[in-house]
Amino acid sequence: MVNKIDGLFEICKEQPFDAKKIQSFITENNMNSEEITRAALKLCDYGMFSYGDYLYEYEKEPQPSELRTYNWEQLFNILIDNGLDANLVICDDERNHENILHSVMYFDDGDLSARVLRNILSRGFSPNILIENTPFFEEVDCNLIMDIDMGLYPHKWQLDNAIRFWMVLVGFGGVMKDNKLPVNMRENYSPQILREFEKFDYDIIHVNNDWEMRITNKETNDLVATV
Repeated sequence: MVNKIDGLFEICKEQPFDAKKIQSFITENNMNSEEITRAALKLCDYGMFSYGDYLYEYEKEPQPSELRTYNWEQLFNILIDNGLDANLVICDDERNHENILHSVMYFDDGDLSARVLRNILSRGFSPNILIENTPFFEEVDCNLIMDIDMGLYPHKWQLDNAIRFWMVLVGFGGVMKDNKLPVNMRENYSPQILREFEKFDYDIIHVNNDWEMRITNKETNDLVATV
């Protein structure tokens, strides 16, 4: 199994990737969902922080094609179509539990993580999957709030990426304990609209050592939700 996983990983990370070659490899090797998911997890490790790494090394904005993750939404769609399994939690190491929803969170190439997440969840997977006995959405939501509280996003693009990812999770049913919604939707709006995160903007208002996030429709500027 390892050779097939490594083989798929190697051809997927080629730039530009060859969709026909990838599909042929999967078909000819009769790869199952676990093998495809393990290869995808290796890709996530390879592609994480691609944008930040480029900025650090070259001190300039990259062209899209210069990033390791270039065109990876389409790449991951191939893997999704072939059985990528977001319910799979891999525990090869007792200290390390891997799941694809958690791993795609670390793509920092614009809104890539949110787009890949949306494509995965649109296949019916839950954002509330248990990873190490903690619902995934609950962990993401708590970490986002804590990081905003502590000012741990030195660059706005990092916060933008995190909130887009969070919006998609909310849009596909991410909830807190007791099925409590993590966001206060305005009348006539449902959380599902946040799946299309591209249509929304946010602003964080700081008042008296606290803050409130306001989510607005980019086109109309209407307030749709607060956090």
